[in-house]
Parts: sequence; C-alpha cells; structure tokens
Amino acid sequence: MNLPNYITMSRIACVPLIIWVLTSRFFNAQNGERELVASGLFILASITDGIDGYLARRRGQITTMGMLLDPLADKLLIAAAFICLVQLEPRIVPAWIAGGGHRARVSGQRTAVDRSITRVHHRGQ
Repeated sequence: MNLPNYITMSRIACVPLIIWVLTSRFFNAQNGERELVASGLFILASITDGIDGYLARRRGQITTMGMLLDPLADKLLIAAAFICLVQLEPRIVPAWIAGGGHRARVSGQRTAVDRSITRVHHRGQ
C-alpha cells in the first residue's frame, strides 16, 4: 500500500460516514445542517480523487490495486449520495436515476480490469 492508495481508501471510508450524516437524527434537518455537513464531506472526498491520482502519477506509484479501487471509490461515493437523496427527497433525484447507474458501474469496473490485465500482459512480453 502506498499513499495514493491510502487516500483512495479514505474516500471509501467516507461513504458510510456520508450515509450516517444524511440518515441520522443527530443533525438538524430543519436548518439544512445535515445536508451541509454531508455536502462538505462529499466535496472533501471528491478533492481526494484528484489528489490521489496526481500523487500516483507524480511519484510513479500507479498500482493495479489503485486502478481498481479508484473507480470503485468514485462509484460508491456517488451511488451512496444518490440513494440517500432518493430517501430524503425523491423529487430531487428520482429512484430510476440512482438505480440506473448499475450498468455504468459494471462497465467502469470491467474497463479497469481490462486495463490491468493488458498492462500485466505487456509487462510479461
């Protein structure tokens, strides 16, 4: 594990935290407190997406694990936000949008796996 992979893992760890913020009664829903906190977490997690990619390229630390985890972290973050928004306010995000991303997620994961297999294959020759 290297620093870019740890940063990616922190983005994955933000997913349950964002879900908890949006669904718990700990934050005041009347003042929009939970939406602001969740938005802040989402923005911070989104910023780490650029940081981990930059660091991986700059340091030459691009790994197969990172190539697989990075798109997965992105999809988990976005899917969790959409699903919570459907639960909180269905008029903002219709359920078919939140659920319809499955095909895109699977496609993105296949692309990442194909790239890593191609990379390994070319190294072996």
